[in-house]
Amino acid sequence: MSIFEYKVIPAPFSGKRAKGVKGADGRFANALSESINELASAGWEYVRAESLPSVERKGLMRKRHEAYQNVLVFRRLSDTDPLDENADKKDGFNPFKRFSAKTPPVVAAPEVQVTSEKAILSEVSEKSDETGKTDDTGGVETTPKKED
Repeated sequence: MSIFEYKVIPAPFSGKRAKGVKGADGRFANALSESINELASAGWEYVRAESLPSVERKGLMRKRHEAYQNVLVFRRLSDTDPLDENADKKDGFNPFKRFSAKTPPVVAAPEVQVTSEKAILSEVSEKSDETGKTDDTGGVETTPKKED
């Protein structure tokens, strides 16, 4: 199975002058053939010309307007193996890859000791038994012990 990569370029808008070429049709054909021959010399095969719709903003109020863009489509055999797992690492645009390649920084959080409610209540009751005093909120009032 062969895999192709495609290249799309805008079609020329106006003709290009050359020696022996007469008329607007001839100049436009000359510009088109030069575009195709330029990419063909780089190994690209001409597939077809397409006229595709695109939405543009025109005028003072920048209202949306549908316009048609003429493009030329080229293809060539890709040098990557379709079963190769590293094929997505090839340089170039990959539409399925996340745009942000940066990984978020890892921040080490301080260790937090998780205790159950029973453990906290038993600790509070032990402290209240030692001092014998509790404050109004149910917590333990700590008073320094005097040693004789």
